[in-house]
Amino acid sequence: MTRNVPQPAETEARSGPQADALPELSPVELAERMTRAAGRLCDVIEAEVGLLRAFKTAEVERLQAEKKTLAEDYEKLLQGLGKRPEAVAEMGDGPRGALRAAAERLARATEANAIALRAGIEANGRLMSSIARAVQEQRPRSACYHADGRPVEADADRTPVSVSLDQVL
Repeated sequence: MTRNVPQPAETEARSGPQADALPELSPVELAERMTRAAGRLCDVIEAEVGLLRAFKTAEVERLQAEKKTLAEDYEKLLQGLGKRPEAVAEMGDGPRGALRAAAERLARATEANAIALRAGIEANGRLMSSIARAVQEQRPRSACYHADGRPVEADADRTPVSVSLDQVL
């Protein structure tokens, strides 16, 4: 199932968190901001996994810039939290629990994303190998002979075939 991915205009992440503004955030505000950022990143990653599983690799490309921006923004927030370890204790059970749940969802989403990417890369590699074998098999055979009577075809079978494909997964 593919989730609706927020359009770039709908995300706060486009402007990114201001590194100098993070210390001004209360622990609760920081937790809420991180929870929202993790949720948006999960939505994009889960949409990407759905597209990968449906073999819609061309559509995956449109998510890459947003995924990168959201990941960078989440990382900045995480670094900001790392600079204020006391904030975790001060944010309270509700925001801390929501943040923990968001982090766990993000961990599951990134693992599913890694699995889908590996599967896509493997499938793409198998396809390219099949194409290379098909090209090799379709190559015309030579009817020439060496001076000693051996067919040139035996040497031709060892000649590598060059195939160039420009495909990024």
